[in-house]
Amino acid sequence: TDRDEVVVTRKLYRSGTSEYYLNHNICRLRDILDVMRDSGAGKDGYSIIGQGKVAEIMDSKPIDRRQIFEEAAGIAKTKAEKIETERKLARSGEDIQRLTDITTELERQLGPLAKQREAAQKFFEYKEQMRYQEVNYYLYSREESVIKKQKIADNVKAYTEDLYAKESESLRLAATHNQTLEDIESNEKAFRALMEEREKLKVSSEKNMGLMAVYRNKIAHLNEEAERLQKEIEEQAAAGTVTAETLAEAKNILDIRNKEIYLAEQRLESLNEKYFAISQEIVGNESNFERSNSEVFDVFGRLSDVKSSLAGLYAEAGSLKKRIASLELGIKGAAAVIEREEKNKADSVARIDSLGKKKQSIREKRALRLGEYNDLKQLLYGMKRSLDTLNAEYAGKEGRVRAMAELVGQHGGYAEAVKLLLNDAQKDPELNSHIEGVVGQLIKVPKQYEVAIEAALGASVQHVVTPTDTDAVYIVNYLKKMEYGVATMIPANKARPQNLAYEYQGVLSMRGAIGICSDLIEYDARHYEVIAQLLGRTVVAEDLECARIMADRYDYGVKIVTLDGDIIDPRRTITGGSRRQKRSMHLSQERELADAREELKNLFVQREQLRVQVQKKEDNAKKIEDEIYSLRDDLQAVDVDVATESERIATTDKLIAETNERMSKDQAELDELTARLASVSNEIAAAEHLNQDIEGKKESAQGVAKASKQDAENMRKIRDALSSAVTNAQVECSSLKMEISRIEGDIKRLEEECISSDREIAEKKTALAAVNADLDVQREHAPALEFSQTEKVRLEEIEKELAVKDNQKAALRASLSEIETQRNAVNEVINSIMDKRAREESKVEKIDGDLATLRDRVLGEYEMSEEEMLAIRDSENFVPASAPAAIASLKGKIAQLGSINFNAFEDYDNVITRHEELSTQLQDLVKAKEDLEKLIAAMNSDMLSKFNIAFENINLNFKKTFSDLFGGGSADLVLVDPDPEHPDELEKGVDIVVKLPGKAHQNLHSLSGGEQALTSIAILFAILKLRPMPFSILDEIEAALDESNTILLANYLKKYSRDTQFIVITHKKPVMELADELFGVTMEERGVSKVIAVKLSEIGQAGA
Repeated sequence: TDRDEVVVTRKLYRSGTSEYYLNHNICRLRDILDVMRDSGAGKDGYSIIGQGKVAEIMDSKPIDRRQIFEEAAGIAKTKAEKIETERKLARSGEDIQRLTDITTELERQLGPLAKQREAAQKFFEYKEQMRYQEVNYYLYSREESVIKKQKIADNVKAYTEDLYAKESESLRLAATHNQTLEDIESNEKAFRALMEEREKLKVSSEKNMGLMAVYRNKIAHLNEEAERLQKEIEEQAAAGTVTAETLAEAKNILDIRNKEIYLAEQRLESLNEKYFAISQEIVGNESNFERSNSEVFDVFGRLSDVKSSLAGLYAEAGSLKKRIASLELGIKGAAAVIEREEKNKADSVARIDSLGKKKQSIREKRALRLGEYNDLKQLLYGMKRSLDTLNAEYAGKEGRVRAMAELVGQHGGYAEAVKLLLNDAQKDPELNSHIEGVVGQLIKVPKQYEVAIEAALGASVQHVVTPTDTDAVYIVNYLKKMEYGVATMIPANKARPQNLAYEYQGVLSMRGAIGICSDLIEYDARHYEVIAQLLGRTVVAEDLECARIMADRYDYGVKIVTLDGDIIDPRRTITGGSRRQKRSMHLSQERELADAREELKNLFVQREQLRVQVQKKEDNAKKIEDEIYSLRDDLQAVDVDVATESERIATTDKLIAETNERMSKDQAELDELTARLASVSNEIAAAEHLNQDIEGKKESAQGVAKASKQDAENMRKIRDALSSAVTNAQVECSSLKMEISRIEGDIKRLEEECISSDREIAEKKTALAAVNADLDVQREHAPALEFSQTEKVRLEEIEKELAVKDNQKAALRASLSEIETQRNAVNEVINSIMDKRAREESKVEKIDGDLATLRDRVLGEYEMSEEEMLAIRDSENFVPASAPAAIASLKGKIAQLGSINFNAFEDYDNVITRHEELSTQLQDLVKAKEDLEKLIAAMNSDMLSKFNIAFENINLNFKKTFSDLFGGGSADLVLVDPDPEHPDELEKGVDIVVKLPGKAHQNLHSLSGGEQALTSIAILFAILKLRPMPFSILDEIEAALDESNTILLANYLKKYSRDTQFIVITHKKPVMELADELFGVTMEERGVSKVIAVKLSEIGQAGA
C-alpha cells in the first residue's frame, strides 16, 4: 500500500465465520499477510518475540531458522510471490501435459476414424449388394421348395410300399419263432421233471447215510460226557478231604486261644488293684505339700517390704536412664540429621547436574520428533494424493455404471423400433399387456455361451414375443401408428418346437459337442415353444474344427454354432471370422452391469481403507505434534526443577545450623543426669544386701516343699506306669477276643463247604449213571441203512432219458437261432427303409427350416414387405447357383470390416476441429510457461542478492552483539546446504557457531538454557541493528537469564529504545527499573481486575 498508516480489521460472527478489512475495505486474509511480509510484523517476523520464539531460534533446523533472516532481508514477500508463481508454473505444466495427452489421443483417433469412415462406406455398399442377393435367393428358394417337396413325397410313398412288404415277412418269421419257443419250453418241463426224480433218489440215499453219522456222533459225545463226570467226582472227593483236615486244625487253634484269653483277664484284674492303691497314697502326700507352702508364704511377706523400697529406687534409676538414653538418642539423631542434610545437599547438587543432562536429552528427543513429524507429513501428502486418485477413479467408474444402467434401462443396443416400443411399454400398461418381451430378455445365458447363443439367434435376439397372434397384429399397428419402424413378432400361441431329429441325436456324443442351445440356457417354462422353435435344432460345439467334423459326419443336416460365434448351417455354408468384441452385444449387458457394480463396490472398499489409513497417519502426526509441545513443556519443567533444587540447598544449610545449636543444649543436660544416676545406684546396693538375708530363709522353706513335691512326682510316675500296663492288658484281651471270633467264623465256613462237597459228589454220580444208561440205548437202536437195488436201476434209466432230452433241446435251439438270423436280416431292411423315409421327411423339414431362416433373415434384416421384395426381383440377371457363394463372400467382407461406426463421418469432422482448437491453446500455454520460468529466474537472482547482503550485515552485527553480551568470545552465522548432492543457494539453512569466553567451540545443544537464550537475543539485536522496527513485543525472553545477564539485556533494550519501542512482559526487577513506563494488573475485588500504570521517566525527572 502507498499509505503511511494501515488499519487491519477482523469481524467475527456468531456462526463462526469472519471477514477481514484493510483500511476499512473488505479483503482476503492473504492480502493482509502480503502487506505484513517484509515489515517484520508477519507471523515469521521478529516484532513479537516470546520464550518460544527464543527457544525456536536455537532448536529449529537450519532451513527453518532461515525464515527469520529472509524476513529481515525483505525477501519474504518476494519468496511468497515466487512460490505462487511456481504453483502457476506447475499448473501450466499440468495443463500442457493434459493438452498434449489430449491432442496425442486425438491424433491417435484420427487414423482409426478415417479407416472407420471408409469401412462404413464399404459396409453400406456391401449391405446393398447382399440385400439384392438374399431377397432374390429367397424368392427363388421359395419357388423351388414346392418342386423339391413334391419329389420327396413321391420317394416317401415308394419307401412306404416296400416297408409294408417287409413287415409281412417279418410277421411270418415271428410266428415260426414263437412256435419254436413253445417246443423248447415243453422239452424243458420234461427235462426238469426227470431231474427232480433223480434228485429225490439221491437225497433219500444221502439222508440214510446222514442218520448213521448222527448216531455215531451222539455215542461218542456220551462217552466223553461219562469220562468227564467220573473225573470231576474224583477231584471233588480229594478237595473234600483237604477241607476236613483244615477244619480239624482250626478247632485245635480255637482251644488254645480260649486258654490265653483267660490268663490275660487274670493279669488285667491284678493291675487294676495296684493302680487304685497308688492313687490313694498320692492324695495323702499332696496334703503335706500344702502345709510346706504355707511357711514359704510367710517368708515372702517379709521379703516384699524390702523389695517395695528397692522398687522405688529402681524406678528413679530407670527414669534417669530413659532420659539419658533419650538425650543420647537425640544427640545421635541430630548428628544423623546433619549427616542426612549434608547428603541431601550433595544429592541436590547431583540432581541439578542430572537435570542439565535431562534437558539436553529432551532437546535432542524434540529435534528427533520434529524430524519424524516432517517425514510423516511428507508421507501423508503422498497418501492423500493416492486417495485423490482413487476418488477420481471411483467417480469415473461410478459414471460408467450409471451410463450402463441407463443403457440397460433404455434398452440400448436394440433396433430403434424395438427400443422405442419397449420404452413405451414400460410406461403404458395396456401396451405392455400385449408383450411378453424381447427374445434376448426372456433367456438367461451363462457367460461362456453368450457369443454362441447370440450368433445362433442372429436377428431373432431382437424379435418381440407376444402371447398371441392377435397381440402381434396389435403391436404392428402400434408401430405403424407411432411411425417407429419395423419389428418382427413371434406369437407364442403359434410357435412350434423344433427338436433335433432322431437320426441326428448322435452328434451330441461326438468330440467337442457341448449340447443343444435350448438346453444350455434358462427361461420360463411358458416360453418353451418359442425358445425351442428358435434354438431347439441348433447344437453348440467347442470350436470350428469340431463343428466341421460333426457337419461332415451328418451331411450338414444339423445347424452348429461354436463358442466363438462361427456357424455351420444345413445350407452347407460356414459363417465366421474375427470379432472386434469378444462378447455378446445384447445378452451380456445385465451381467456386465452387475460386474461393473461389483468392481465399483470393491473400489469403494479400497478407497475407504486408504481413507482410514490416512486418518490414522493424521492422528499419529497429531500425537507427535502433541509430544513436541509436551517436550517443550518438559524443558520448562526442568528449569523449574533446577530452581527448586537451588532453593532446597539453601534450606538445608539453615537446618544444619539449627541442629548443631540444639545438640549443644542436649549434651549439657546429659552430663547433669549422669551424676544423679550414680547417687541412686549406691542406695540400691544397700537395699539389695538386706534382700539377700531374707532370700536365704526363703530358700530353706522352699527346700522342704520341694522334697514333698518330689515324693508326689515319683508316685505319679508309678501310677502312670500301672495305667500303661492296664491299657496294654486291655488291648491284648480285645485282640484275643477278635481272633477267637474270626476262627469260629472259619470253622463254620469249612463245615458248610464239606456239606456242599458231599452234595455235589452225589449229584454227579447220579448224572453219570444216566449218561451210561443213554449210551446203552443209542448203541442198541442205531439203524443199519443201505441203498436198495430197485432204486439204483431207476436212477440209471433217468440218466438215459435226460441225455435224449438234452439232444432234442440242442436241435430246437439251433432252429431258433436260424429263425432269429432271418428275422434280424428282415428287420435291418425295414430299418434301412425307415431311415431312408425319415431322411426324405427330414429334407422337407430342412427345406422348410432353410426357407424360414431366409425369410427371417430378409424380414428381420431388411424389414421388407412382400411387395417390396417382388419389386427388386431380377429374373433375368440373377444366377441362383452362385447366390450362396456371393452372399457368403459379402458376409465375409462385412465381417472383415469388423464393428462399424456409423457415426464415423461426424466423429472424424469433430475430432479434426477439436484438434486444431487444442493445438492453438497448447501453443499459448507453452509461451506462458516460458514467461513464468523467466520471471522465477529473475526473482531468484533478486532474492539471492538481497539475502546475501542482509545476511553478511546481520552476521557482522551478531559477532559484535555476542561479544558485548558475553563479555568476550566469538560467534558466527554459517550457511549450510541440507542436500550437498543437489546444492541450492536459496534453500541453504543458517547454522550458529559460538565460542564462549574461556571455552572451546561448543555445540548449541551443549549450552545452558541461559547461554542459549542470550545467544538467541544476540541474533535478534543483530537483526534490529540492520532493520530497526517501530515496535517490538518481548514476552519474558529473559526468563532463563541470571541477574547479571538480565541487567546487561536491560541496558541493551534501553540503548535500542531510541529507534524501536519495546513492549516487554517481564518479572525481572532490572528490566522494570530501566523501563520508561510500567503497566500492571491487580485484582482489588474478587473477579474484578484493574490496570495500574506508572511512568518511571516522569518520577525520575521529578526526583531530579
